[in-house]
Amino acid sequence: MTQITNTKVKVIPPDAQIDITIGGGLYGRLTQFITDFGSQKPIEEFTAILERLKTEAPKDPFEYHLITLLSLVIEIEEKATAQGKVVEKDIKDLDVPKS
Repeated sequence: MTQITNTKVKVIPPDAQIDITIGGGLYGRLTQFITDFGSQKPIEEFTAILERLKTEAPKDPFEYHLITLLSLVIEIEEKATAQGKVVEKDIKDLDVPKS
C-alpha cells in the first residue's frame, strides 16, 4: 500500500464565492445535459422530483446531482438576466441539439 505524506492540494472552501464568465454555448450544453440526465426517469417521476426538491433535500445521488446542476443553471440565468443578456424566443425556433 502506498502511503501519501506531505502532499498538498488546492481546494476551494465551501463558503468561497467565485466569479466566472460563462458563454451561452456552455449554458445550452448544461441545460441539455439536465434534460438528458432527467430522461433516466419517467417524465411523471422526474416532474415530481423537481417539485419536491423545491422544498425538500435530495434523497439519493440522482437528486443530489440534479440539484447541483440546477443550482448552477439558476445562478447563470439570474446573472444573465441581471446583465441584460437574456432574449425571448419562440420555443419552436430553438436550436436544440439532438442527443
